[in-house]
Amino acid sequence: MEVDVQGLLFTSAEIAVALVGFASLAGAFIARGTTDLPFRLRAGLRGLLDYGLIAVFACFLPFFPIIHEAGESEIWALSSGVLVIFSIGYIVLSHYFYRELIADPSNLAYLMIAGDTITILLLSANALGWPFESGLLVYYFAGVAWNVIGAAASFRIVLTQVWNGES
Repeated sequence: MEVDVQGLLFTSAEIAVALVGFASLAGAFIARGTTDLPFRLRAGLRGLLDYGLIAVFACFLPFFPIIHEAGESEIWALSSGVLVIFSIGYIVLSHYFYRELIADPSNLAYLMIAGDTITILLLSANALGWPFESGLLVYYFAGVAWNVIGAAASFRIVLTQVWNGES
């Protein structure tokens, strides 16, 4: 069975854009009539935006090696390596900007740390071609897993704020 890589990546990018759109609309509706949103709510909406934009970046990243006619395993190894570096940079920056959330550990923080760690390990293994040959499946699974965890965590923050009436 032949996989339509371009179609798969474009569909994933469309889903990520839908999540970004949801975060924008949710932020606009929740912020309506208020001048100061609670920090957890702002962080949740920002996280959803960030994860969606990273997912879009991850979907279009493999097209650069494809354009230069790299081999299949090189496409996924290079894309995985770039995404690992980008992901680590994002995590370091987000820990700096979201110090207040990290200082208050919760199940959410553990979910984010576990999800990011698993994803980075998968992408690193894919970039190095160890213990299996670099391929689309691992790259795609890692990208989807990171996006799903980010979206779930962000939805949890937003819904908790709305249900508690703190928005």
